[in-house]
Amino acid sequence: MDEIAEAVLDRLLYIDELPTGPPPLIYHYTDFNGFRGIIESHSIWATYCRSLNDSTELQYGEHIVRKLLLETMTDPVLQDHVARELDKLRGDLIPFVTCFCTKPNVLSMWREYAHRGGGYCLGFGSNGLRSLSTDAGTTTYLVKVVYGEPDATVKAAIDEIVKYVGRDPGTGWGYQLAHVLASKLKHESFKEEDEWRVIVHDAKYPAMHFRQGHDTIIPYVELRKTSVSGVADPRLPLLKVVCGPTLRNDDELRRAAKWMLKRYGYDNVVVQSSTIPYRL
Repeated sequence: MDEIAEAVLDRLLYIDELPTGPPPLIYHYTDFNGFRGIIESHSIWATYCRSLNDSTELQYGEHIVRKLLLETMTDPVLQDHVARELDKLRGDLIPFVTCFCTKPNVLSMWREYAHRGGGYCLGFGSNGLRSLSTDAGTTTYLVKVVYGEPDATVKAAIDEIVKYVGRDPGTGWGYQLAHVLASKLKHESFKEEDEWRVIVHDAKYPAMHFRQGHDTIIPYVELRKTSVSGVADPRLPLLKVVCGPTLRNDDELRRAAKWMLKRYGYDNVVVQSSTIPYRL
């Protein structure tokens, strides 16, 4: 993307978040192996969108954006051209995401993502998450997910894309903008997750790793802290750890968690137990 396209992209991604921005802390639910892996490697995994638990998630956003784009255009020749370009680009762009929630004690999140309540909820400083990048230096974006039918902010973003495509229908940038916007839209049924996500909108092959899924191969990239002013401090902006509701609620568990954090350099992280009265 050129500088103009990047500026448009910033407006599209953050248009519904201003002026407040994300909460100071946002939370990532995981099991023990995920918790240990994150602090041991000083990295968070972003997973290929099309291999997430809800395989239709990206399709939903793409359908909404495509529909609005074509409805907003009045020139049928341009409509046909845009439809073809969107279809072509769909197979070329490689979006990866990692997900966060605004709340640390959502029972459905504990059940779904944190070993049925026996995992951990990691609270990260949102400002620090904005500086994460892949090993290949790909730009990332921390964005708020929009649920359900598109609101005025999404439609305003679509208008921006239509103007951009109309100025130069032959460029691929406008269509890339459309696909990035699609990756922040989700179905209304997921609204309880109140999600923010880090998007890697076009990951590069050298940054990719692969793990075994239940019935497929799952590509992912590792997001790490970008060095500032030459200071090599790899630690992630981890500020709080909440132990799951089905784990022991005692000092021994919290003490062991603090030892593990200190072992990997996270000395000042607050460790507490979930207040949800949930047991298996």
